[in-house]
Amino acid sequence: QMSADARFRGPLDSANISATATAQGLRIGNPQVDKVIGGQSQLSADLSFQDGKLRINAARLTNPELSADLSGLADSTRQTLDIKASLRNLGVILPDFPGPLTLTGAVVNQGADAAVDLEVKGPGGINAVITGKVAAGRGDLAIKGQGHAALSNVFITPRAVSGDLGFDLRLNGPL
Repeated sequence: QMSADARFRGPLDSANISATATAQGLRIGNPQVDKVIGGQSQLSADLSFQDGKLRINAARLTNPELSADLSGLADSTRQTLDIKASLRNLGVILPDFPGPLTLTGAVVNQGADAAVDLEVKGPGGINAVITGKVAAGRGDLAIKGQGHAALSNVFITPRAVSGDLGFDLRLNGPL
């Protein structure tokens, strides 16, 4: 179930757009994802056009488990998106690691590629930085950080690993 409302005010070259939407019981058929997106979700956005640029003054998505705030600016040559998102409780997906997981950073698209600069922090010692570029299905990304090896246990059951884990990875190729 979903309802939405949008408003457009002003002339095209300096318009303001506001939108809201509410959805209940979203599902995609993946049990872990469905736990995160279920419940009541609300979306709000405040956009404006000025001097040939689209500004995302504020966009917010919230539900009982997830919140995400976006802002940015786009013109014909460059698009910037600032991101701040949090999962209220990683334990919903990984029961042994309760607590909030946060993602902050920016994605800047300029021409043929997008520069990525993101930071992830959370329970289980999660502390990672993802930097680099993404273009046309290819990536050149550095992923550096640390966390507890047991974070992967849900994916390798019945095997299990433990201990602290540091990583310094490079992805250079198809995504």
